Amino acid sequence: MAPPITRVYGGSLTSAMALTLLAWGIRALRGAALMRHLPGVKKRLAKAAMLDSRLAKALGRSPTAKRLAKGAAPLGRAVLRLLVDLDPVPHLVVDVRDADEARREPLPAALREAPHVAHIPEDLLHGALSLKNRQWPAGLAAGPPGRQTLLVFVSSCQRQMRRCAAYATSLGYARVGYLQDSLEAFGALDDPGYAGPWVNRDALALLMGLITGTRKSERVFLVDCRRHDERALYGSIEGSVHVPADHLPRALHFSPEEWLKSYRFPKPGEGDAVVLQCRTNKRAQWAALLCQGAGMDAFVYSQGSYGWHFNEDVKQYASYEEGDAPPEPEPFDLETPDMGKGTQELEALGLSHLLC
Repeated sequence: MAPPITRVYGGSLTSAMALTLLAWGIRALRGAALMRHLPGVKKRLAKAAMLDSRLAKALGRSPTAKRLAKGAAPLGRAVLRLLVDLDPVPHLVVDVRDADEARREPLPAALREAPHVAHIPEDLLHGALSLKNRQWPAGLAAGPPGRQTLLVFVSSCQRQMRRCAAYATSLGYARVGYLQDSLEAFGALDDPGYAGPWVNRDALALLMGLITGTRKSERVFLVDCRRHDERALYGSIEGSVHVPADHLPRALHFSPEEWLKSYRFPKPGEGDAVVLQCRTNKRAQWAALLCQGAGMDAFVYSQGSYGWHFNEDVKQYASYEEGDAPPEPEPFDLETPDMGKGTQELEALGLSHLLC
């Protein structure tokens, strides 16, 4: 006689199913207990998965990847060197190499000795840069960056720098760049400084039509690269336009349409003269080097708004950081532009053809 079909290897099918369900239940209860006794495990796993996903997108060709890549700007070695030498805008240079490589091959001296440099291996970026529950590595001289800080990533691997820059953009940082050249090439660079050209105030006043009373050429752009608060509180040179210096690394890669929408004036092109101006000339030097790297015919107004004594509405003031109490304007004597001196300088610079 055949055995009953409900018997399987000496037990009923119902009993086998019950034992299986009981085992699953015990496993689920153990997992839940483990998670209760290990707070934060799920969150850390989720963050790791999110990091992997974002870094993968940064390397891919998805619309998200294109948006992230667009938010990060390549910086040439001379631009980075002037950034760490002059400290024209709030910035942090981040070495994302692993600890072993950083130990074997130290950063070039110009970066090692700069105050705003941090070594944060790529796998620690999320904890360091996440604006929520940030875990900034202990012992770093440089402090945690703010959302508006210019972050510049350096490494021996171009792909790694671009990947980390794209990831920082995905976290909400608005000013992000990476070294366009190799660290070896950066180390071989002599101290370049800003080589010019420069424009003095008499030549600038003439170029802007402020001496003759004529309308300035549409091919002349005086770009004020101070912060918004400085321009609003202390006045601006007549006819100037405004692009803050820390916007320029990204803005120079805008299309003409994006530039016009963002800054309300046409993007300078071939044959145009761009004069960069700030309070003195530190930010303007760095901004001019950026513009020259983008193919623009860029100059620095040497005296800055501090030395513009041709209009009492453009006030003199001491340097201050954003968030500090603005200083009181300083008195100065009004002066008259020297047309002859300005004409000679514009001829020497090859800009006299732009006079209207």
